[in-house]
Amino acid sequence: MFEQATQLNPRDADLLTEWSWTLLITRQFPAALEIIDRALNVRPDNAELLAQKANIYQLQGDLPAARATLAKIEPGSMAEPALNARISQLLLERKYNDAIEFIQKVLSAPSSNQLFTFCLVRLSLARAQNLAGDKSGAKASYAQARDELEKFVREQPNNVWIVAGLANAYAGLGNQEAALREGERSIAVLSATEDPVTAPVIEEFLALTEAQVGEADRAIARLERLLTVPYGPDPITLALLRLDPAWDPLRSHPRFQKLLTQPEPKTRFE
Repeated sequence: MFEQATQLNPRDADLLTEWSWTLLITRQFPAALEIIDRALNVRPDNAELLAQKANIYQLQGDLPAARATLAKIEPGSMAEPALNARISQLLLERKYNDAIEFIQKVLSAPSSNQLFTFCLVRLSLARAQNLAGDKSGAKASYAQARDELEKFVREQPNNVWIVAGLANAYAGLGNQEAALREGERSIAVLSATEDPVTAPVIEEFLALTEAQVGEADRAIARLERLLTVPYGPDPITLALLRLDPAWDPLRSHPRFQKLLTQPEPKTRFE
């Protein structure tokens, strides 16, 4: 259907973007890159398109290509996909101090971004601080994110993104019970039958929370399943598991080590 639609309107960048996104969430990365390039031919400087292209490279483990793509985005762009892709790139490259500096600039800049977006950015700051060895700074950032997210969750108790973010903040503060409670609640709020594209993202959040609080077997079991499920916007890949420091708590686990040595699982459509 996408093929037929683009034959009728080959310069519809929105249509091409939707097509590339569909290929992305089903892990058809080379095809997704081909279609995103067609969209970029129509909108060559579009920050969201460039960020999506960089994300695809990150998921494939090609950090140099991702870095080169991100360099084409206007430095002052505050578009959410561009911010997320830049933060991810710095963390994947393990440039923690650079990540801290960049995120602090984002948080201090006036922006029309929603406060909730900044809460998630603050969680990335806390993670970067922790990885850089700044434990007190990380604790303060996690605590601030927790306070902000607790306020949001009182206002929107069934917003799964808020609940999942709150679970992550609790995990960063070492509150295992609250982290697992909120993580499980996020899964209960949004089941895969209701939203098969978004629900696995929330489950990946829970796997990250479980890894943080020492529930390695539970986290790995989730990852093994998520590697075979289509979802988005950024489905987990073996390349990402190998690179992302967020999964470092699992690296010494034999089951995780075995997982990383296996071929990329096929995405199932059921």
